[in-house]
Amino acid sequence: MLEQTEETVTCRFSVTDTGIGMSEEFQKQMFDPFTQEHGENRSEFKGTGLGLSIVKRIVEQMGGKIRVESEKDIGTKFSWELTFDIDKDFNETKTVPVKEVNLKGIRVLAAEDNSLNSEILEFILADMGIKADFVENGELAVEAFEKSRPGEYSLILMDIIKSTAAGMDAHITKPVNESKLKECMVRLLASR
Repeated sequence: MLEQTEETVTCRFSVTDTGIGMSEEFQKQMFDPFTQEHGENRSEFKGTGLGLSIVKRIVEQMGGKIRVESEKDIGTKFSWELTFDIDKDFNETKTVPVKEVNLKGIRVLAAEDNSLNSEILEFILADMGIKADFVENGELAVEAFEKSRPGEYSLILMDIIKSTAAGMDAHITKPVNESKLKECMVRLLASR
Protein backbone atom coordinates (compact mmCIF):
# COMPACT_ATOMS: atom_id res chain seq x y z
CA MET A 1 0.00 0.00 0.00
CA LEU A 2 1.37 3.37 -1.00
CA GLU A 3 -1.22 5.81 0.21
CA GLN A 4 -4.59 5.83 1.95
CA THR A 5 -7.14 8.59 2.41
CA GLU A 6 -10.63 8.52 3.92
CA GLU A 7 -12.03 7.61 0.49
CA THR A 8 -9.35 5.65 -1.36
CA VAL A 9 -6.32 3.39 -1.07
CA THR A 10 -3.50 3.26 -3.62
CA CYS A 11 -1.54 0.01 -4.01
CA ARG A 12 1.57 -0.87 -6.00
CA PHE A 13 1.83 -4.28 -7.63
CA SER A 14 4.88 -5.82 -9.27
CA VAL A 15 5.84 -9.03 -11.01
CA THR A 16 9.50 -9.92 -11.52
CA ASP A 17 11.11 -12.78 -13.40
CA THR A 18 14.66 -13.92 -14.06
CA GLY A 19 13.95 -14.95 -17.63
CA ILE A 20 15.46 -13.96 -20.96
CA GLY A 21 14.52 -10.29 -20.62
CA MET A 22 13.76 -7.93 -23.51
CA SER A 23 15.93 -5.74 -25.66
CA GLU A 24 15.57 -1.95 -25.40
CA GLU A 25 14.42 -1.87 -29.02
CA PHE A 26 11.60 -4.35 -28.37
CA GLN A 27 10.47 -2.52 -25.22
CA LYS A 28 9.42 0.42 -27.43
CA GLN A 29 6.75 -1.75 -29.13
CA MET A 30 6.10 -4.51 -26.61
CA PHE A 31 2.52 -3.38 -25.85
CA ASP A 32 1.50 -3.40 -29.52
CA PRO A 33 -0.94 -6.25 -30.32
CA PHE A 34 0.52 -9.39 -31.97
CA THR A 35 4.07 -8.34 -31.15
CA GLN A 36 6.69 -10.80 -29.91
CA GLU A 37 10.42 -10.30 -29.68
CA HIS A 38 11.03 -13.93 -30.57
CA GLY A 39 7.98 -14.32 -32.81
CA GLU A 40 9.95 -16.03 -35.55
CA ASN A 41 10.80 -18.91 -33.21
CA ARG A 42 7.26 -20.14 -32.42
CA SER A 43 8.34 -23.67 -31.48
CA GLU A 44 10.29 -22.41 -28.46
CA PHE A 45 8.28 -19.30 -27.47
CA LYS A 46 4.57 -19.96 -27.88
CA GLY A 47 1.86 -17.30 -27.77
CA THR A 48 -0.03 -14.79 -29.87
CA GLY A 49 1.65 -11.59 -28.73
CA LEU A 50 -1.57 -10.26 -27.20
CA GLY A 51 -0.85 -10.74 -23.48
CA LEU A 52 1.00 -7.49 -22.78
CA SER A 53 -1.42 -5.49 -24.90
CA ILE A 54 -4.37 -6.86 -22.92
CA VAL A 55 -2.68 -6.31 -19.55
CA LYS A 56 -1.81 -2.71 -20.44
CA ARG A 57 -5.39 -2.02 -21.52
CA ILE A 58 -6.85 -3.48 -18.30
CA VAL A 59 -4.45 -1.53 -16.06
CA GLU A 60 -5.19 1.71 -17.92
CA GLN A 61 -8.96 1.11 -17.77
CA MET A 62 -8.58 0.79 -14.01
CA GLY A 63 -6.84 4.18 -13.91
CA GLY A 64 -3.28 2.90 -13.61
CA LYS A 65 -0.12 2.95 -15.68
CA ILE A 66 2.19 0.00 -16.21
CA ARG A 67 5.98 0.36 -16.09
CA VAL A 68 8.64 -2.06 -17.27
CA GLU A 69 12.28 -2.57 -16.39
CA SER A 70 13.99 -5.26 -18.43
CA GLU A 71 17.51 -6.32 -19.23
CA LYS A 72 18.47 -8.92 -21.82
CA ASP A 73 19.41 -12.29 -20.28
CA ILE A 74 18.72 -10.96 -16.76
CA GLY A 75 14.95 -10.59 -16.45
CA THR A 76 11.99 -8.26 -16.39
CA LYS A 77 10.01 -6.36 -13.77
CA PHE A 78 6.49 -5.08 -14.45
CA SER A 79 4.97 -2.70 -11.91
CA TRP A 80 1.74 -0.72 -11.73
CA GLU A 81 -0.24 1.33 -9.24
CA LEU A 82 -4.00 1.27 -8.84
CA THR A 83 -6.33 3.33 -6.66
CA PHE A 84 -9.42 1.72 -5.15
CA ASP A 85 -12.41 3.21 -3.37
CA ILE A 86 -12.73 2.16 0.27
CA ASP A 87 -15.89 0.22 1.08
CA LYS A 88 -17.27 2.16 4.04
CA ASP A 89 -19.91 -0.49 4.68
CA PHE A 90 -17.31 -3.22 5.26
CA ASN A 91 -17.02 -4.28 8.88
CA GLU A 92 -13.98 -6.41 9.72
CA THR A 93 -15.55 -7.63 12.95
CA LYS A 94 -18.46 -9.28 11.15
CA THR A 95 -18.15 -13.03 11.44
CA VAL A 96 -20.36 -15.73 10.11
CA PRO A 97 -21.36 -18.00 12.99
CA VAL A 98 -20.06 -21.52 12.50
CA LYS A 99 -22.14 -24.33 13.88
CA GLU A 100 -20.20 -26.24 16.52
CA VAL A 101 -19.53 -29.79 15.41
CA ASN A 102 -18.48 -32.58 17.70
CA LEU A 103 -16.78 -35.41 15.82
CA LYS A 104 -16.79 -37.78 18.79
CA GLY A 105 -19.12 -40.68 18.20
CA ILE A 106 -19.75 -40.11 14.49
CA ARG A 107 -19.32 -43.02 12.13
CA VAL A 108 -17.55 -42.88 8.77
CA LEU A 109 -17.13 -45.32 5.92
CA ALA A 110 -13.62 -45.39 4.45
CA ALA A 111 -12.42 -47.01 1.21
CA GLU A 112 -8.67 -47.71 1.23
CA ASP A 113 -6.87 -50.51 -0.61
CA ASN A 114 -3.56 -50.19 1.24
CA SER A 115 -3.59 -51.94 4.63
CA LEU A 116 -0.90 -49.69 6.13
CA ASN A 117 -2.82 -46.57 5.07
CA SER A 118 -5.98 -48.09 6.56
CA GLU A 119 -4.24 -48.64 9.90
CA ILE A 120 -2.90 -45.08 9.95
CA LEU A 121 -6.28 -43.60 9.04
CA GLU A 122 -8.06 -45.79 11.60
CA PHE A 123 -5.64 -44.56 14.29
CA ILE A 124 -6.15 -40.89 13.27
CA LEU A 125 -9.94 -41.26 13.27
CA ALA A 126 -10.00 -43.16 16.58
CA ASP A 127 -7.88 -40.39 18.11
CA MET A 128 -10.69 -37.98 17.17
CA GLY A 129 -13.32 -40.29 18.70
CA ILE A 130 -14.62 -41.42 15.31
CA LYS A 131 -15.69 -44.99 14.56
CA ALA A 132 -14.68 -46.07 11.05
CA ASP A 133 -15.71 -49.01 8.90
CA PHE A 134 -13.14 -49.87 6.23
CA VAL A 135 -13.60 -51.49 2.83
CA GLU A 136 -10.95 -52.15 0.17
CA ASN A 137 -12.38 -50.23 -2.79
CA GLY A 138 -15.06 -47.89 -4.08
CA GLU A 139 -17.33 -50.68 -5.28
CA LEU A 140 -17.40 -52.21 -1.80
CA ALA A 141 -17.98 -48.73 -0.34
CA VAL A 142 -21.08 -48.30 -2.52
CA GLU A 143 -22.35 -51.74 -1.43
CA ALA A 144 -21.73 -50.96 2.26
CA PHE A 145 -23.46 -47.60 1.96
CA GLU A 146 -26.49 -49.12 0.21
CA LYS A 147 -26.82 -51.69 3.03
CA SER A 148 -26.45 -49.08 5.78
CA ARG A 149 -29.32 -47.45 7.68
CA PRO A 150 -30.16 -43.82 6.70
CA GLY A 151 -27.80 -41.50 8.58
CA GLU A 152 -25.57 -44.36 9.80
CA TYR A 153 -22.52 -42.80 8.15
CA SER A 154 -21.83 -39.10 8.65
CA LEU A 155 -19.08 -39.09 6.01
CA ILE A 156 -17.52 -41.35 3.39
CA LEU A 157 -13.76 -41.17 2.87
CA MET A 158 -12.46 -42.50 -0.44
CA ASP A 159 -9.02 -42.84 -1.99
CA ILE A 160 -9.63 -41.81 -5.61
CA ILE A 161 -8.11 -39.66 -8.36
CA LYS A 162 -9.96 -36.73 -9.96
CA SER A 163 -12.12 -36.39 -6.83
CA THR A 164 -13.72 -33.07 -7.75
CA ALA A 165 -14.77 -34.37 -11.16
CA ALA A 166 -16.24 -37.43 -9.45
CA GLY A 167 -18.52 -35.19 -7.38
CA MET A 168 -16.77 -35.28 -4.02
CA ASP A 169 -17.52 -32.48 -1.55
CA ALA A 170 -13.87 -32.00 -0.54
CA HIS A 171 -10.36 -33.22 -1.29
CA ILE A 172 -7.23 -33.57 0.82
CA THR A 173 -3.95 -35.10 -0.28
CA LYS A 174 -1.92 -37.97 1.13
CA PRO A 175 -0.19 -38.45 3.41
CA VAL A 176 -3.23 -37.59 5.51
CA ASN A 177 -2.63 -34.69 7.86
CA GLU A 178 -4.76 -35.09 10.99
CA SER A 179 -5.50 -31.39 11.48
CA LYS A 180 -6.43 -30.89 7.80
CA LEU A 181 -8.67 -33.96 7.86
CA LYS A 182 -10.38 -32.77 11.04
CA GLU A 183 -10.85 -29.24 9.67
CA CYS A 184 -12.31 -30.65 6.45
CA MET A 185 -14.74 -32.97 8.26
CA VAL A 186 -15.89 -30.23 10.64
CA ARG A 187 -16.46 -27.84 7.72
CA LEU A 188 -18.50 -30.41 5.79
CA LEU A 189 -20.62 -31.42 8.76
CA ALA A 190 -21.19 -27.77 9.78
CA SER A 191 -22.45 -26.93 6.28
CA ARG A 192 -25.31 -29.44 6.52
